[in-house]
Amino acid sequence: MVSGKKTQILPPIEAVEIAWGRTVEVSSNESARSSAENSKRLMENKIKRAASTSTDQKDQQYVESASSAIEAAYRNLVTARNSLDLNFREAKALGQTEKEKFEHFEKFSSDLQSLVPKVAEMTIGGITGGVLIGAIFENWFPESMKTYTMPLVLAFFASLTLFIHQLVVVPVVKVKTQQQVLRSEYDEIQYYKQYVARVRNTLKSLYERVERAHEDYFGERYWEASSSEQVVDNVLIGLEQGMCKNVAACIMKERVTPKQWSTCETGNHADKCIHWSKVD
Repeated sequence: MVSGKKTQILPPIEAVEIAWGRTVEVSSNESARSSAENSKRLMENKIKRAASTSTDQKDQQYVESASSAIEAAYRNLVTARNSLDLNFREAKALGQTEKEKFEHFEKFSSDLQSLVPKVAEMTIGGITGGVLIGAIFENWFPESMKTYTMPLVLAFFASLTLFIHQLVVVPVVKVKTQQQVLRSEYDEIQYYKQYVARVRNTLKSLYERVERAHEDYFGERYWEASSSEQVVDNVLIGLEQGMCKNVAACIMKERVTPKQWSTCETGNHADKCIHWSKVD
């Protein structure tokens, strides 16, 4: 090993950028996939350059070792991305199932509301119903009111079921549906944060592996002063998403409303939220 020399072909930070740039190969966006091809061609050109210009084989051996590390990291990054996509699909499916339950309950209540008058009519028209209603009429209502009582009774039950449906069922279903939507979004953010953590660990491991390869072949690290944490922070800048520190507790306690959600999701001005101090 020769001390004091550094590779001129593939610095470790560039290895990290290439691996991360190639992850968009699995994107559904066509223009994004084309940019991933650029990263792949860049890596291929590095290997060719090392093979054609190196005189003592150290660059070539180092680049080959770095290339293997990049490929291994790339496979881990793709696995993490595929897991994220799967989690998103599952969260969406579960959210849709819960939403359909609430909609089914609301429809059942609505159908019941329209069914009450029909059931009353059928009951009154039946033999048992006729005897029962006749006895009630005979004992409780004066002769002059008998003509008007039955429509009033039907109107009362119809109004009661309408009241329950509109003032109880509909608002409850609306709130539950909104809470389910927010919970689904929260779950997706948690999955995304897990994905970013996996990406971060993979790229940090890649950087350290390439730095060790550089030390093996050139006798020293490429950048003594740089840490994997700093390098990966620079590569992933802007990727991580901030949230209010209390959002998990608020979601579990069903405190979050659509009006508050942007504050929960971004963490901006979260200390001004009425729930800020309510940490369980």
